[in-house]
Amino acid sequence: MYKTLQSLRLSLLNAGYASLDRRWNYDHVISPFSRMYYVDQGEGYIYHHDQQWQLKPGHMYLIPSFTYSRYRCPDSMGQYYLSFLEEVGEGQSIYQINRFVYEVEATDQDLQLIQRYIALNPGRSYVDDNPKVYDNQPVLMSFLQKNEQLSASVILESRGILLSLFSRFILNENYESSKGSQTHELVARSARYIDQHLPDLLNVELLADQCHLHVDYYSKIFVEVFGQRPIQYIQQKRIQRAQLLLTTTNYSLIEISHRVGLPNLSYFSRLFSKITGTSPARYRKDIWRH
Repeated sequence: MYKTLQSLRLSLLNAGYASLDRRWNYDHVISPFSRMYYVDQGEGYIYHHDQQWQLKPGHMYLIPSFTYSRYRCPDSMGQYYLSFLEEVGEGQSIYQINRFVYEVEATDQDLQLIQRYIALNPGRSYVDDNPKVYDNQPVLMSFLQKNEQLSASVILESRGILLSLFSRFILNENYESSKGSQTHELVARSARYIDQHLPDLLNVELLADQCHLHVDYYSKIFVEVFGQRPIQYIQQKRIQRAQLLLTTTNYSLIEISHRVGLPNLSYFSRLFSKITGTSPARYRKDIWRH
């Protein structure tokens, strides 16, 4: 776990403060980056992971990357916000390794850190409160390029602050140890193999064999750990990777399909549509259009 967390990379996209009203009402938001909020006044609601959170003053909230979410403000609300990309190792997500909470009661120090972070990174605020507006390649890349213009001291201090704030949500429990048994640890560890080998041939038989378990028993334990069958997990991770590539690269659809382990373009398109509700071409067209 120490080595995993040491490799965690957080890349700032946006930071600022927003005064929101009833127009902050959006559905079907799925972003390739994480969002963090600190609410200082008013009231709002966010929906994700099949749960509703009431946004309350003095609290911080985390919305992981590639999470279907909805937003609503019944009257008015003020919030500080940070958006950032996160990655562990080669294309892995910390959310697939560690468990998180999505709401914490903030401290005075949390607010001071957020305000300091915004002061260190001026000109990174949204010009539109619509959370869908920034889910497109040109804007994402322009935000990342701004990081390259920062001084060494600002880079280091900003990294420390963002890690400190992010740490407020992480639990001292990962998917390998949460169930307690060695078998559960083996199965959870195989999920890392999936994340690292998405372009390769992956099937339940291979994964079960690596854990020296019968296929049926492996699948049963996998569902206990991750809440879904191995094939569903593999498909979901491949489509999430495809969404990221569609957003942040100019790769062709066939090249992306190969890079996520779905070389049959027709099947890739059907699976993408099944999981996201839209085709890969339409998804790319929509994010470029914003």
